[in-house]
Amino acid sequence: MLVLGLGNPDRCDDGIGHYCVENITARSQSFKEMSLPLEAMAIYHLSIDELDVAARFPHVFIFDASMDRQLMEFSYRLVQPSAGQQFTTHLLTPEEFLYSLIRLFNFRPTLHLISIKGYCWEIGNTLSPQAQANANRAIDFFFDHLVHSLVK
Repeated sequence: MLVLGLGNPDRCDDGIGHYCVENITARSQSFKEMSLPLEAMAIYHLSIDELDVAARFPHVFIFDASMDRQLMEFSYRLVQPSAGQQFTTHLLTPEEFLYSLIRLFNFRPTLHLISIKGYCWEIGNTLSPQAQANANRAIDFFFDHLVHSLVK
């Protein structure tokens, strides 16, 4: 499985994706015991540069910060492909990323999006306490529900 953590770690809670990658990597010893391959990357945003890596994994998990005020702590959903309204090679939505994998690599992984509520978007390299708590809950959900279902 591939874990992609999105965001800018120098913009407080926008660095949630990077935080998740660090913590998932630290807890990944259990993957070795289960023979479940894991690769994790912390990146600023989705682009065509990650397509060749993602094309090697049947499951891709994206962790990203959310500014959605309606979001309680975090949300989880499966991503459906979409060509989008405009084409750029520098920034892709998760839907466009999946669409590009299908079109360019004739490969369709299961793409999971975990959006985590953030609160602070100022310059700084520390997560707010609320965002860190939300990220920890999302990481627990990842291990307890998502990874567990893949190992069965």
